Amino acid sequence: MLLEKLQAFRVVYEEAVARLQKPSFRIATIGTTSSGKSTIVNALIGRKIAPIEPQEMSAGILRIRHSERSRLVIHNTEGATWECGTWEDQRDEEIYSRLKLRKQ
Repeated sequence: MLLEKLQAFRVVYEEAVARLQKPSFRIATIGTTSSGKSTIVNALIGRKIAPIEPQEMSAGILRIRHSERSRLVIHNTEGATWECGTWEDQRDEEIYSRLKLRKQ
C-alpha cells in the first residue's frame, strides 16, 4: 500500500515538474471594438505585440508562446484583412507592424 501511494505521488510530482518547466497561461477576451482587449493582453505579457486599432479588425486568435527564437505565424482566416504567412526572428516592432498590416 505504501509503495502504491509512493508511485502515485511520483506520477503527480513528475507532472507538476513538467508543467513548471513549460508554464502556460491562457486568456480569452471578448468585447466591443476599442474596449481594450489588445491593450490588456499587451500589459499581461509585458510587450506590445497585439495590435491596437481604432477600427474593427475582425475576430482572430493570437497565440503567444515563450521561446528562445521569435517566430510569427499568421494562419489563413476566412475574410482576413491581414497578410498571412510565417516570419522568423522578428523584433516586437516588426511583429506589431506585421499584425497591423492590411491587405490592399
